[in-house]
This record gives sequence, C-alpha cells and structure tokens, in this order.
Amino acid sequence: MSFKNRSSRQYILLLLALSLFSIGIGYLAYSSYQTGICFADYSTNTFDVRCHEFFDKFGLSVLYGFSALALVFLVLFFVPQSISTWKRFAIWYIPIATILFIVWQEPRGFDPLTPYPEQVYKFLSVVYVVISLFIIARTWWKTRKGSDV
Repeated sequence: MSFKNRSSRQYILLLLALSLFSIGIGYLAYSSYQTGICFADYSTNTFDVRCHEFFDKFGLSVLYGFSALALVFLVLFFVPQSISTWKRFAIWYIPIATILFIVWQEPRGFDPLTPYPEQVYKFLSVVYVVISLFIIARTWWKTRKGSDV
C-alpha cells in the first residue's frame, strides 16, 4: 500500500467517524421530546410544537443524509482508488441535496403530488448511495481490469 492510499484511507476514516457522529446528532435532534431539547409535559398534554417541528426536520435530514454518507465512506475505505472519481460526483450532488433538504416544505392542504420532506430525504439519500456505489464499482472494475492485463 502506498503512502497516498494510506493517507486517503485515514482521510476517509475521519470522514466516516464524523458521519457516524452526525448520525447521533441527527437522532438526538429527531427525538427532541424524549431528549428534552423541546418542552413536553405528558401529564398536561402541553408540547412545544414549533420547536419539535424544527428539530424533527433538521434531525431527519441529518439522519438520512449522513447515513448515506457513512455508507459510501465505508465502501470508499475499502476501495480508495475510487475517491477521485467519486469526488467529482459528490462535489455537485451533496450541495444540491443539502439545498433541497433545507428549502423543502410540508405540503399545504390537499396536495397529493408533493412529497413530504421525509420522503424527499429518503429518496435523495438512496439516489446518492446508488449512484455512488455505481461510480465506485465502475472505477474499481476498471482499475482491476487494467492491472490484470
């Protein structure tokens, strides 16, 4: 293993650790009533709904987004030769998905065609993982095929 691959693996391991940490933050934010971030008095049925709505949206987006990142970083740890190819895709996809996560609103009234934010988070995360895995596999296959010749 060359120094460059070792350095890349350490970098990916750090990003994987940060992703796992962020998943924990997302879970804590999503569970805002249970963790005490937002006020909830179950005996009198009083809740801080606005607080919970904010942390619910934030927590779900972080939970789904960083779960997808963690999965891709885990794969990249074992296939570090794919990092540069994958990075060209991720540098465009991640900011666009982040903007959609931030600005996507709950459907107003009866609107059966507009998905809920959680559905958007899931869909964009799955698309990200599928495309990333395809890019990583294709790069791995090309480098493996090239080394066999």
